[in-house]
Amino acid sequence: EKAPFFSNRQSSVALARPGSMAPWLDDIIGDWQDDKGNQYQVRKDADGTSCSVRTTRKNGHVVLTRAMLKFDVKSDLLMWGRSYYLQTEAYDHSKVYWKPLKNVPPYTWYRLYSEEAIV
Repeated sequence: EKAPFFSNRQSSVALARPGSMAPWLDDIIGDWQDDKGNQYQVRKDADGTSCSVRTTRKNGHVVLTRAMLKFDVKSDLLMWGRSYYLQTEAYDHSKVYWKPLKNVPPYTWYRLYSEEAIV
């Protein structure tokens, strides 16, 4: 069974103040790629409470979605929109799992390092 990505940070979210850089954002910021070759650039939003995602599809189509990733205090999960939540098997900076809340396929993101990422 996969454990929540941020489960080792029990009190970090409770200590985050509105408008401050929530500690959980540090772990997801960066460049990622999924199994299908789509790339995701995750950047902190100006308010420090969410992340925007620039998606570059394998075919070159680019979409920027502001405030796509947010922490849901009620469920204690990092949410991707309203359909996915973040989980991993262990605290691992190289990959993350997006589990669906609906009947849609899950995603796995693999961290890209500067030489692999789209500029």
